[in-house]
Amino acid sequence: MIKKLFLLFLLPFISCLFISCASSLSDQGRSSLSEQNYEKAVILFKQAIQADEKNNDAWRGLGIAQYKLNQFTDAEGSLLKAYNLAKDGETIFYLGLVYESLEEYDKAMNYYKEYSTISTDNDISQMIEGRITFISRKKMEQEVKFAIDNEDKISKEPVPENTVAVLYFQNLGDNKELDPLQKGLAEMLITDLSKVKELKIVERVKLQKLLDELKLGTTPSIDQTSAPRMGKLIRASKLVKGSFINLEGDKIRLDANFIETQDGTYKQVNDVSGNLGDYFKLQKELVFNMIANLGITLTDKEREDIQIIPTESFLAFVAYSKGLDSEDKGMY
Repeated sequence: MIKKLFLLFLLPFISCLFISCASSLSDQGRSSLSEQNYEKAVILFKQAIQADEKNNDAWRGLGIAQYKLNQFTDAEGSLLKAYNLAKDGETIFYLGLVYESLEEYDKAMNYYKEYSTISTDNDISQMIEGRITFISRKKMEQEVKFAIDNEDKISKEPVPENTVAVLYFQNLGDNKELDPLQKGLAEMLITDLSKVKELKIVERVKLQKLLDELKLGTTPSIDQTSAPRMGKLIRASKLVKGSFINLEGDKIRLDANFIETQDGTYKQVNDVSGNLGDYFKLQKELVFNMIANLGITLTDKEREDIQIIPTESFLAFVAYSKGLDSEDKGMY
C-alpha cells in the first residue's frame, strides 16, 4: 500500500521532469534553428518529442528544420503532427511552403488562405500574397503543359463561346521606349474586358506560359493555320491581336483585330488615334470599340467600371508594364 502511494506521488513528479526536459530541448532546438544549424535542431527536437510526444513546439520546430534541409516529406509529417496539436500561424505557413515544394499547389493554397484567417501579421500576409501569386502561375504552367501533352484529345472538345484571349500588342513604330506597352496595353484590355459579364477572359499569365512552351515569343505570328491550334490550347474562341505606332509629333495610334479561332478569320476593330498624353482615354475608346464589335450591350455599371482609369501618370504605366515583363522572366 505504501509502495503504491509512493508511486502515485512519484509519477506526476517524473512526468513534470520529462515535460521540463522536453521544453528545455525545444528551446535548444529553437536556438539551433536561429543559428541555421538544422541538423542539430532535428536531433534536439526529436529528443524533445521522445520526452513529450505532445509537444507541439517540438513537432513544429522539427518540421521547420526538415523543410530547411529539403526533407519535404518528413517535414510534412512533422508539421501535420504540430497542426493537429495546435493550429498556430507558423505551422500553417510552413505547411504551405512544404506543399508548395512538393508541387501540391491546391493544398499549399488552402493553408496560405487559412493563415490569413488566424493572423494579422502584415509582413507575413504580404509574403503569402506573393506565394499565392506564384502558385497561381505554377498552376497555369501545369495546365498549359497538360493541354500540350493532351492536344489530340483537347482539340476534339468544343471551345467555350465568348472566351477571349488578348495577345501582346506589337510596337510597329520607331520609338522603342514604348516597347513595354506591348504587355501593359494587353493587361489593361484584359482588366477592362473582364468587367463584362458576357465575356470570359483568359488570364495573361496563362497566355504567357503557352507562348513560352511553344517558344512563340511575345508577338507570335497568328494566321488561319495557327489560330485554331492556339484557341484550342488556351480554350479561347477569339484572339485579340493588336499593334500601336507612334505617329508624327506626339501622336499614337492603337489598332486591334479579333481572330476567330475556329477558322482563323480576322475581324478588324475601329482603330483609335490621338495625343500620347491622352493615352488612357484612347485605350478606353479602343475597349468600347471592341465590345461594340462583339455586339455586346453594356450595363450602366459595366460601362462605369470600364471607364475607371487607374493612374493619370503615363510614366507610372510604363513602369508597371516593365514590371509585368520582369515578372514573366521570373525577376520578381
